[in-house]
Amino acid sequence: MSSLEHGEPAARPDPRAAAGAKAGSELRWDGPEAEDLDAGEPALVLAHGSGGGMEGEPLASIAAGLGALGVRVLRFEFPFVQAQRETGERHLPDEDEVLRARLIATLEGLPRTQRWVIGGYSLGGRIAAQVAASPGVEALGVVALVCVAYPFHPIGAPGRQAAMKVLAASRVPALVVQGTRDAFGNREQVRGYRLGSETALCWLEGAKHGLRTQAGTKPRADLRGEDPLQVGIRAIAEFVSGRSAVSARAARPEEADR
Repeated sequence: MSSLEHGEPAARPDPRAAAGAKAGSELRWDGPEAEDLDAGEPALVLAHGSGGGMEGEPLASIAAGLGALGVRVLRFEFPFVQAQRETGERHLPDEDEVLRARLIATLEGLPRTQRWVIGGYSLGGRIAAQVAASPGVEALGVVALVCVAYPFHPIGAPGRQAAMKVLAASRVPALVVQGTRDAFGNREQVRGYRLGSETALCWLEGAKHGLRTQAGTKPRADLRGEDPLQVGIRAIAEFVSGRSAVSARAARPEEADR
């Protein structure tokens, strides 16, 4: 049983949670070696979304891009993706309890001398936000949260804000990298949400949930000849590097609208 308390409503124990925590998960590292990081500089643990594993897009491109910028990145996989690899059949995502257990088990298996930023793409970011909102998360060495294409609400149901409330309850500073046309939370919708005072937003002009631009639109980033995905990667790198600074606000590309 993990030492981390989730601080969420009690639910019937799911035996897969323990199995997911104990099962080994293959890891992928990008970026510099741990000994090459500056003193106190954190590394980033990224979780994948529901549609693909740690080699899926855009997660693989994000990890590679961050690694090229000097951020040490760890990717892992949830049990349902491992089951897909073993059986060759598509599996639905595990229950949140199982997914949290895998992320926590991954963190517990990492060096306690290292500081960690946790996060992920879509589903992975939502699960990381649940862990970041849990009492005791700091004991795992977690100092910040990064959510990419955060699913603020189900498609077509902006009034269902359970995921938004979890994000707002984060116990560590957070960065959300979001496309302005994301169907799970676009700029107009998210502007009406009350996020935590230490949550920053980086908007990718014209980008949808996959962080690519919608056909027929010209994102503002293109005026500088840049892909919105690369804009997001740089924002994440700046944010992660800023966690080694005294001020948590120094690395924020944009404050959220309140």
